[in-house]
Amino acid sequence: MRILVTGATGFLGRKIVASLSKQGADLRVLLRPKHKGLQELAERQIFLGDVGDPQSIAAAARGCDVLVHAAGLSDAHASAHALSWLNVAGTENVINAARHVGVRKLIFISCADATLTNRDRVNWNEQKRSNRPLLSAYVQSKLLAEEVACASSDRSMEVIVLSPAWVWGPDDTSRLPWLCAEIQEKGAICLPGSGKNYFATLHIDSLLQAVDKSIQAQGAGGNVYLLSDLCLATAAEFFGGIAEAFGASIKTGSSYALNYAEAFLREKLGLAGLWRSDVILRGRSTLFDVSRAAECLNFSPRQSLDADMTEFENWAKQSKGLTSIAKLTHRPKTT
Repeated sequence: MRILVTGATGFLGRKIVASLSKQGADLRVLLRPKHKGLQELAERQIFLGDVGDPQSIAAAARGCDVLVHAAGLSDAHASAHALSWLNVAGTENVINAARHVGVRKLIFISCADATLTNRDRVNWNEQKRSNRPLLSAYVQSKLLAEEVACASSDRSMEVIVLSPAWVWGPDDTSRLPWLCAEIQEKGAICLPGSGKNYFATLHIDSLLQAVDKSIQAQGAGGNVYLLSDLCLATAAEFFGGIAEAFGASIKTGSSYALNYAEAFLREKLGLAGLWRSDVILRGRSTLFDVSRAAECLNFSPRQSLDADMTEFENWAKQSKGLTSIAKLTHRPKTT
């Protein structure tokens, strides 16, 4: 089976490429011209292009059975134009190019932030939508991309949308660098409120399992699948474990309402620091119903944080350290 992966230099994409490579998949990746190649791949497996160029996508996807689309802009601080172009139009380009060259299955890696709003999401499933306005251009781009993907699934090409909770694990180059930078600046990871709210997470290995199951699944297209582990951890437990791995702690007790108001002002002025999506993710309860993924994809969520957090702590001790990880923070230069 020949598989193309987009977004292969990001945290999720790199892990997906490494996992599929270990399984012996006939693998290809689509890389932007300025990116370096991946160690797991030979030069013949690397195609240059991006999600804004349908022709380069089609050239890379020609002859592939499956396309795993993990590219996109995951930074809520990015401009509305960039988010719309990369997340929505980019996804549409990938879908159209894949269909044009005869790809039979497309797996789109989205994000549970597509339903993010200033409320708790407990026992939340794929059918639920908030009656409140969409939080931001970032949330809107995620939701629109999911809708485009689901509507594109048909008999000629099955499209499966995976919508994971906060993905974490060793080698995280996405959210972990920002947490490390926060520890450097403030001496702790700051949580609005008490930190006793439920916090939904998905270990990177669980995501890799879901990708594998999606590749094998039959008749699962046209749907979004929420993914999270069933650990029932609180924000204080999860972020406390991350902080402790680097010899730090968490800070709780501040007013959620005040934090949200400050984040709103920061967002309006384009200032650095936590924005509304950050405050909501850390301060509101999330518990996702993953029964659709369990039933249709045979997805098996993890039941406990303990072993994975121990693994993470051991990795943190052997890593290059807090400062080196914090240097990986990056805001896209887009307008």
